[in-house]
Amino acid sequence: MEFSETDNDSFQLFFDLREKKEYKKAIAILKKLDQRVKNNSKITGLLGTAFYETSNYSSSKFYFKKTTILNEKSELASLGLFHSLCHLGKEILALKELDRFVSINKPIQYKITLLELKKSIKNSSNQKRNRIITQILLKVNKE
Repeated sequence: MEFSETDNDSFQLFFDLREKKEYKKAIAILKKLDQRVKNNSKITGLLGTAFYETSNYSSSKFYFKKTTILNEKSELASLGLFHSLCHLGKEILALKELDRFVSINKPIQYKITLLELKKSIKNSSNQKRNRIITQILLKVNKE
């Protein structure tokens, strides 16, 4: 989808406000754009990022999840959803999102997260968690 010149001005204003850490104003700009341009993964992904940067993990989860529905192959949206869920104490759901992603894509941005998860198995007694991580690592290593 092509954005209008006005839309592009809104994006620029969002980025300028975000850079100044004026998140409330930046988010308001994007929410207006989201109302006008329905179901656009770029807009919802940026909303997810802005909410994540303000530690509003519930809202970031919502927008990153919406973005993964609109663009299931977006690794950044998946990674944002993963980390939002972890911050909300929902690690098993986060791992299921990672599993969903690696089932359809080769992970690139997830590399550091995957290495950390591999190391963490040794220190965790949660069998369900460790089993999911092992399954994910097996899928990734097949590629």
